[in-house]
Amino acid sequence: MKTFPDLASAQAYTATLPVGTFAVSQNLDGSTQVVEGLTASNNVPQAITAFQFKAALVNAGAYDKFSSSMTGASQISSIVWNEATSFSRNDPYVLAAATSAGMTSTQLDAIFSAGSLLQP
Repeated sequence: MKTFPDLASAQAYTATLPVGTFAVSQNLDGSTQVVEGLTASNNVPQAITAFQFKAALVNAGAYDKFSSSMTGASQISSIVWNEATSFSRNDPYVLAAATSAGMTSTQLDAIFSAGSLLQP
């Protein structure tokens, strides 16, 4: 686990994630940090912006596989991937692509939780 240089900067990037999950966040200096879920939480955001969702996938190393699942499934799924301004946690296209990409429900929760912390 990569650590922050000081506690003050860590506070801005700490999230409560479901037990057994992980997320990867990018710090202001460009370094990345793995955040492991240590406490149970039902506070998974139900929707995040397209930027937040896609950036969280990039940070987790899952962007290419998820993107291929979205664009290869159907024309509608491809349109959703390319045109949506936000993504909902329980959207049928997101759920189908996550399953196709081999992502568990817990991992998808971690993507939404990590994504909610990201700003362009």
